[in-house]
Amino acid sequence: MTMPSERIQRQIDRLLDEAEAAVSARRWDEVAEKAAAVLGIDPDNEDAKSFLQMAQSASAQSNAAGVSPQERQPAPAPIVPTLP
Repeated sequence: MTMPSERIQRQIDRLLDEAEAAVSARRWDEVAEKAAAVLGIDPDNEDAKSFLQMAQSASAQSNAAGVSPQERQPAPAPIVPTLP
């Protein structure tokens, strides 16, 4: 496999940073989404594999405890731009 270009590597890094932030907030669906996006670009990315495994494990534990996805983390309020 060839090395990703700098542009693509920046996207991978951005997605991994977002996954890391989502872990801190325990937003497991978002962690899984960002990790899957990285794996779509770089299927061998070990960080993304770890994030995905972490999200799947946390979701499975929550489901086993009977916690619904809606109870895990409230959805963030949308950002609405204001006009000057």
